[in-house]
Amino acid sequence: MKNQTSDPGSSLPLVVSVGFAGSRMLIASGHVLTDSEREEFHQVVENYLYECIAGIPEELHLQPNHFLCGISQIAIGADTLFTRALSARGIPQRIFLPQAREEYLNATGTSGTPDFSTTDKVIASDLLLSPHIIQERVVSDASDRTNRFEDTNLHILNASDVIVILLRANADTKPGGTDDLLQHALHHHKPVLEIQVSFENQQAAFTKTWHKLPQNWIPAPLPEILRSVAFPPDPSPPPAGLPTSSAHFLSTLKSLGSQIADWKSKGFKNSALIIIGAHFIATICAVCALRYHHPAILIIELLLLITGFTVHILLHRSQSMRVWAVSRISAEIARSVRCIEGIHIHLGHLFQLPLPHSFRPLLRTINTLHLASSKNSRTSWQLQKNHYIENRLLGKDGQINYYKSNLEKATRLLKFANTGFKLATIIAVVATIVKLALIILNNHDTHLQENLGSIAILLPIAAVASLSLAASFDLEARTHTYDETLRFLLEVEPRLRTTRTERAFIRLLIETETRLLGETANWFSRRSFTGIN
Repeated sequence: MKNQTSDPGSSLPLVVSVGFAGSRMLIASGHVLTDSEREEFHQVVENYLYECIAGIPEELHLQPNHFLCGISQIAIGADTLFTRALSARGIPQRIFLPQAREEYLNATGTSGTPDFSTTDKVIASDLLLSPHIIQERVVSDASDRTNRFEDTNLHILNASDVIVILLRANADTKPGGTDDLLQHALHHHKPVLEIQVSFENQQAAFTKTWHKLPQNWIPAPLPEILRSVAFPPDPSPPPAGLPTSSAHFLSTLKSLGSQIADWKSKGFKNSALIIIGAHFIATICAVCALRYHHPAILIIELLLLITGFTVHILLHRSQSMRVWAVSRISAEIARSVRCIEGIHIHLGHLFQLPLPHSFRPLLRTINTLHLASSKNSRTSWQLQKNHYIENRLLGKDGQINYYKSNLEKATRLLKFANTGFKLATIIAVVATIVKLALIILNNHDTHLQENLGSIAILLPIAAVASLSLAASFDLEARTHTYDETLRFLLEVEPRLRTTRTERAFIRLLIETETRLLGETANWFSRRSFTGIN
């Protein structure tokens, strides 16, 4: 099968996750079929699923940049047929299990009957080795069988944009079964394709119904700022079934995000200087106008006030701060995941970040591409560990150097702002005291009193301006978070270097990336809605 591809210059690829559940027994127990007849029936159902999956992009009005990824269990019956259909179409698939594979394949029902026969175990094990399977994940730690299956249904629901249900007609409902997923999906207003299959007149009959599918339904989009980003074609062949490789997607996202973030950051800082500087100089003009009654001074004051006000309005209307925040967090997420390429792990920590819900489609896409691209990695975990430490933490562009240099810069600027505030305030206080003393002593040096009065007016404005710049540049919070994060990195680096097992390394790696991205996510929350104070 051909890969799902995105056109050159199209939007960023975006995954549409198709969750699935179905009846284990697709033929009622009252029908007696030979093995060949049963196999023929299952083949008909598989072919029908194949065609239904092929029609999903058109029925959902998906765009060229969308690509599908299936999510299901690997039970007998419908799950097996769904997995085969996805394999035939070259669509990647994630497997969610209620318990570890061996326990799952050897589990028994409440009656003591094994869930899998010996043949079914072999079939399921072979399917799990299929190239299109990009993840096998245990999603429940419940001790009760019913609760485990309900947990699995809920995880499938939470990770999916669309649900496909394949039910045997008139099948009994069971707690934690397929009908439970159907009801949960309807309750959450997710589009559901319900397929009912029956065995009539020695052949399969199908009934297909869409639920909760509005006429203008579209999958959850990317954050608005990223929707118009042009995505260049991947120069190298992507993994089977995908429009692009994880490396190309992340490189593009990081490059574009960093460019926009740098541009908006400089624009914001320049705007802050213009707004605060214009108002401060306008205040100087106002004080001068009290002494020198010249229209040019008032014209300059007026122009400065209009300039500061106009820049302030334009800055907020352009949403530059939010564009800056979204671009930077996107670039940082891409940079983070690029540093763990080749390590086949579920990027669950990304979904725990305090980010708006609009980021979930992007995070799902990154996770799907990462799982697919890292599945066949053959690099030893020791080499991956050394690469991570040297490039992510210690390198020239590593995080330790980044936080050291930025902590020094933020500390220096904050000290400068605080010193400016204190000096301006102290001098203004002294000027006011001296002027008060002159008045009490009946000193009639009008020129001196006017100068002292001007100082008492201007310096408090300068003091407030220095604090306003410090707040606008987020210096207090940056100094604190840079210091905390740097301390953490200096502590965790030797621990990472001395880890003895792969599991210990991955656990510490996830903790490190969660901390780094958490700091950026907290900055995003502050900066998205913080203007020039």
